[in-house]
Amino acid sequence: MNGRLRKFWRPFFFFIMKKRISIEQQIPRILGAGLIWAVLELFFSKLLKNWQPALFSILMPFFIAIFIMLAKRFAPLKGSIMLMGIVAATIKLFHSGMVFHGPFIAILNEAFLAEIIFLIVGLRFVADALVGVSLEMYSAFHPLLTRGMFCNSIHLVKFKRMVASLIDIPQDTISKVTIISIYLMCHLLAGLLAAFIVKIILMQQRYKQN
Repeated sequence: MNGRLRKFWRPFFFFIMKKRISIEQQIPRILGAGLIWAVLELFFSKLLKNWQPALFSILMPFFIAIFIMLAKRFAPLKGSIMLMGIVAATIKLFHSGMVFHGPFIAILNEAFLAEIIFLIVGLRFVADALVGVSLEMYSAFHPLLTRGMFCNSIHLVKFKRMVASLIDIPQDTISKVTIISIYLMCHLLAGLLAAFIVKIILMQQRYKQN
């Protein structure tokens, strides 16, 4: 079974690890990656929200960050992540009935942040770590940026409820500073973890190719 899985994924990672990919090859990959991003936002996000509502704002950018890091290797063209984000956001826009809501703006902002970081830092681990942390922090402060609220945002309220339940204490006994610190630390660690996971994946593929 493991051998079959390796054979299935090998062509995908072969393209990721190639140093030179023509623009003609990258354009359909960018469109395809944008479509996958849209599927993640439309359907995977709903499954994730139903499974872990208290951790949704941490887990969703975690998976999106991993996707973006790998997609950039798949299509390293300058501006590729921004184009993928435009494709995903456009599909999200049509799916929502042409309503310019938070998720639409979030996709474009995430794509912009990731693209700027890759342009400035390059395609390496430091950039991956910055992308992961940036997407996580943007997710954490998204309610503040879009609706002007943070402490009373639904994500933070659910997270506080989960933490209080885990340590079996009343919610009122947890100070705002404490819960916000824990909340932001979880976002930070999730962003770094995403970068390390991608690093391990790429190292394994380099080892197998050699």
